[in-house]
Amino acid sequence: MFTPTERELVVAYLRERMPHFYKGQPIEAACLYWAGLVCAHLTKVHGIRTILQAGTMQWPCVAEDDGVSPTHFSYVWEPDSEVTRAMLRLNHMPEMHVWAAVPSRNEIIDLTTRYLVEQAKHRAGLEWSAAPPPDFLWCRADALPAGVRYKPAYEATLWAARALAAASRHA
Repeated sequence: MFTPTERELVVAYLRERMPHFYKGQPIEAACLYWAGLVCAHLTKVHGIRTILQAGTMQWPCVAEDDGVSPTHFSYVWEPDSEVTRAMLRLNHMPEMHVWAAVPSRNEIIDLTTRYLVEQAKHRAGLEWSAAPPPDFLWCRADALPAGVRYKPAYEATLWAARALAAASRHA
């Protein structure tokens, strides 16, 4: 188990390594590669079995629900959507989110939360009025912040694992 200070040191190290691990742009939209880097580091360096998970992620983005406007910024895995199927046929990542998980500790690790406010505005035109997300998320899956949801999906996770493996073969 890492202390909060040790977690911050691991995250700082991974943030320094990311530009060497991922050459694409934009880095704030590279959840697949952030999660892959976390998995590789924790498994190889710390001996902690860490896996990819992919699917739906939702964060509350409004301070007060007006009953009309969206309340969460989300990446929603919709396997039955024609748009998703079309993206998969083209071997492009459909709308979904990817994060790392430590099954033995029931932990979720997401180093992209620092980008959510910017991504909500850029991708969905949402103005964030709720408390900002933490710089990174590293917590037990049963202790997520209020209103936050990470829901893995087998098919999305399988696609993410294959895509990351293919990218590493071409690196």
